[in-house]
Amino acid sequence: TYDGSMTAPADTGTYAVVATITDPNYQGSASGSYVISAPANPTAVNNMAFKEQVKVYPTITHDVVHVELDNSKFDVAVYNISGQKLKLVKGANDNLVLNMSNYHPGMYILKIKVGDQAVSKRVIRQ
Repeated sequence: TYDGSMTAPADTGTYAVVATITDPNYQGSASGSYVISAPANPTAVNNMAFKEQVKVYPTITHDVVHVELDNSKFDVAVYNISGQKLKLVKGANDNLVLNMSNYHPGMYILKIKVGDQAVSKRVIRQ
């Protein structure tokens, strides 16, 4: 059990750990060395990079919104503030121009998805 007395490593890698076990039912103490490999979390890193790559502009519009994601085919779903899906565009490439002029003024959520990665962006239609 980690008691918090030492700082746990934050970086990915292999660490040598020395554990000392003291048990009142045991005379003395026992020590051993263990190697713990901390795997990278590529999903978190990739999802963060994915969020930064998705560009949505302008976020306040009267008519069109641009959704950009370089070198990727992506899907975009448009939801109203109640969560109702209003539109789905599948297989968009690089730059999608989304016409929102037929929607009522208000806030909308764009969900941009590539494979199992998704990001949501807010857009206001004036």
